[in-house]
Amino acid sequence: SGSARSWLAEEVGRAYLGLGMLEAAEEMFHFMDPGRGDTQLNQVEFYRMDEEEGVAFLKREGGLTRTRGHGARRLARAGLLSEARNSLASLQAFARTRTDTRAQRDNDIALKLTRGGIALAEGNAEEAIPLLQEGVALLRNSGSSAYFRCAESLANAWEQQGNLGRALQT
Repeated sequence: SGSARSWLAEEVGRAYLGLGMLEAAEEMFHFMDPGRGDTQLNQVEFYRMDEEEGVAFLKREGGLTRTRGHGARRLARAGLLSEARNSLASLQAFARTRTDTRAQRDNDIALKLTRGGIALAEGNAEEAIPLLQEGVALLRNSGSSAYFRCAESLANAWEQQGNLGRALQT
């Protein structure tokens, strides 16, 4: 069916996006239902920006989204730490409103990844590593782009600590 094809295209596209394979991701997102793939295509364009353009975009768009921490982590990666902390505070407030078990688990993961991403951006690899390790463990079988970005951040944290072996292993 069309919705199943759209869902599969989105999942495969997100995996490509997480791996940095932007052309392949874009191709998959074009297979999605009209209008539904626009958000994903915007993410492809974001990743194509150079650092200066990306920072300007994040400032203009408020981090893209407050849901599930993606915006806060992008702000932290761009070096916009004050904005990232504000976005984290919004995410924490949102998480307190969630009542079902799955939503709480997803928010818990997002909060840990976001705290880890901010700690890493602040140069505090010692604080970032356990948070990111837990995120990698929880997301390992998800195949999500969040897993790949988290693993990349964990590798960067190990590298900051001077542990190249662990960075390569990650």
